[in-house]
Amino acid sequence: MSAGAAVYTSGDLILANPVEATTIFLFVILVSAVLEFGIDSAADVQNKYFQVMFNALNQEIMIVGVLVLSLTFAETVAEWPDRWVLLFKWSMMCLFLMAIIFVTLIMVMLLIVQLSNKLWAKFESDKMDSADVLDAKEQRYKDAFNKFQSSLTAFGYDATMGIQFSAYISKLERRNVVALTDLTWVSWVCLGTLVILNALRAEATRRISEFGDENIEDEMSDNQRALNYVSFIAIIGYGTLVVFLGMYFTLNKRLGEFLKTKKRGFHNDGLDQPLGGTAGAQDALDDSKAYLFRRSTEATLEIVQVVILFLEWYLATFVLSYAYQISTNLGGIIAPFMFLFALLPAVIVIGMLPWMLMVVTMLSSLGNNLDEKTVIYLVKKAKIPEEEWPEQMKNA
Repeated sequence: MSAGAAVYTSGDLILANPVEATTIFLFVILVSAVLEFGIDSAADVQNKYFQVMFNALNQEIMIVGVLVLSLTFAETVAEWPDRWVLLFKWSMMCLFLMAIIFVTLIMVMLLIVQLSNKLWAKFESDKMDSADVLDAKEQRYKDAFNKFQSSLTAFGYDATMGIQFSAYISKLERRNVVALTDLTWVSWVCLGTLVILNALRAEATRRISEFGDENIEDEMSDNQRALNYVSFIAIIGYGTLVVFLGMYFTLNKRLGEFLKTKKRGFHNDGLDQPLGGTAGAQDALDDSKAYLFRRSTEATLEIVQVVILFLEWYLATFVLSYAYQISTNLGGIIAPFMFLFALLPAVIVIGMLPWMLMVVTMLSSLGNNLDEKTVIYLVKKAKIPEEEWPEQMKNA
């Protein structure tokens, strides 16, 4: 009897076992009620960053739930090969694990931004104007600070209004981190392309490993397995790392070029001092977004999303398909080195991602792209008396 027949002809079984059937169904209802209460309680939390994480995870769990129900229903109406059922379940587990990694990564990024804001605020107040030698990132930050001051003056604001550059950039950086949670269809198409490339890699690796093997129908040899492990890590893991590093150094270079530019209509003695807080002075500011990919914050963050999605899929696939195999087949000496080799791309990307997001934020919000809403928010947060506000704030 097929699975479908077992479900659709189970009336006699339910009638013959009413207590057991009722108990199981009540247990399902109880679990549903507990989950519903937990979701409702989480939805009432007012912290907006928690809400972002909750909504992202909720959406991914819903997708996985629909897939599970679809598979369960499909199994009841047709006979499927066990291999296909197992692979479909593997895909769902991979997607769910990717969602967990994604939410965890975003939470870590928000925490790092919060902590780094305190460090940059301390640097801004204590070390930035001292005679100490600054490292590369500190010098970039100082140059960006000077650009920010020029933009403030050109827009008619004054740094004495309690507008800290560290607070300004931190708020916008958190906004960009949150924007990463809104995955687009382009990101999924790119991930699909990577999955296809991985299939080609696996097939090519299999064929290469079979050269000179007279027993290709037998179980894979240790050498064949090792070649498959190494090719996956090297091509998918380190390939993702190469793409990320290309973005990282390109954006850093472009930020340096922007920070060195001389503004049109500005006197460049020391800090770039604008001619006045007028529309003409604003027009003389450089367009920082011109240094982003496709001159767009959204397009640049979309590329970052793609790299993060690649990394998630790589980690999820490694955990589900390779970790156990490596620990079982390669022994206690080689396996730890293989794990370190596999995890190194993730460690590097996660370690360098916060500064790259800082670079993207700077290129999105300096020059004539000054975010006035954030500036106004900081002025109000500093409790500056309304009579001291610039005219544009009073009019707004």
